[in-house]
Amino acid sequence: MKYILLCWVLISTRCFAQQDTATIYFSIGSYQLTTAQKKSIDSLLYHDILASGRRVGIIGYADIVGGEKSNKELSVKRANAVAAYLQFMGIDTQFIEQVTGAGEINRADNAAGYPQDRKVAIIPGGFSKRGWNTKAVATGKVISGSVDSPVINIDNVPINGTFRLENVYFDFGKAELLKPSFPILNALAKTMRDNPNLKIQVEGHVCCSKPYTIDANGQKRELKAGEVDTLTMFTTIGELSVDRANAVRIYLIFRKGISDKRIHFVGFGNKHMIANPEVTDADRALNRRVEVRVIAK
Repeated sequence: MKYILLCWVLISTRCFAQQDTATIYFSIGSYQLTTAQKKSIDSLLYHDILASGRRVGIIGYADIVGGEKSNKELSVKRANAVAAYLQFMGIDTQFIEQVTGAGEINRADNAAGYPQDRKVAIIPGGFSKRGWNTKAVATGKVISGSVDSPVINIDNVPINGTFRLENVYFDFGKAELLKPSFPILNALAKTMRDNPNLKIQVEGHVCCSKPYTIDANGQKRELKAGEVDTLTMFTTIGELSVDRANAVRIYLIFRKGISDKRIHFVGFGNKHMIANPEVTDADRALNRRVEVRVIAK
């Protein structure tokens, strides 16, 4: 059995190497990567088909089962899941050139759908010669107004400049946006509608030098290396920062109608801590943030 599995991995990798596109297939309605799918991506990395410093493009697809809008969202989630895993495995975000969902593939009606269309295409080399520049550039305060009615003015934010997106809230250890986050996200959406050439990168940051969870007794406990947090279902704080940045992106796309081509996302985990070392809750709150980088305007 081990010999057969090894042969399958080698054959799959050779096929990837001979093609311009590697393909990851999903079950109907799903977008979360399984262990087998992760191993397929691992083989691309192991054989240097994908590697840090090389561009890669990612396109998600869906079949015709379900509505057009939900299939578009599903295709985006599939692409984002692959992009997040590549980033987790060490591919720098500046080389993940484009992450997009193409929606459903138009075919004749079929109640069972088409399994070959439930996929993500991974394009080694990417779509163009231009990557994303993620070098940090400090900017001044650009948010004014009240918490309930914030206003964002990007006039003084240079290309590649960043600003902190204030008052964005999540449940502990999760990536679900809480309702008090909506005013500032709505303000960001308005700014993007008022500035049609504006393209941004949403950047997630989390606190704490080591990942931790809350146990059944309500006590904080540090996670061991490689341990999965069964409460939050996040393996590392790096993944959490990616998912939180993506949550903001998804809100702007599907709740506010902003084109997905104008919003990139990345999570830095706790690599860029403002307060270091963290001593107080205020220090941790300062490090737990979402920032917006201006890519074009």
